[in-house]
Amino acid sequence: MKLCNQCHSILWPYAIAIFIAGVTAFLTWLFLGYIEFDTAEQIMGAIGAFLAVGATLSHYMVACMEQRCQHEHKLKKGQQKLRIPSRPVGV
Repeated sequence: MKLCNQCHSILWPYAIAIFIAGVTAFLTWLFLGYIEFDTAEQIMGAIGAFLAVGATLSHYMVACMEQRCQHEHKLKKGQQKLRIPSRPVGV
């Protein structure tokens, strides 16, 4: 997956992905504590949830950014830029 320099320098999508993964990890840690898992199991579960959710969201975010990049790039011979038509509001 390759992003252009302009898309790669945008940091807020990564911050959102980290925030959502952190909230998920915290809720996992609370839930595992509620059902009386050991502290090590709680921490491992929270880290696993953080990594799984963070990796999934990051992969999805980068794929969407690649597909919807609106910056003009020099395309290789035979490639066409994907243009997604915008729909009018309310349709």
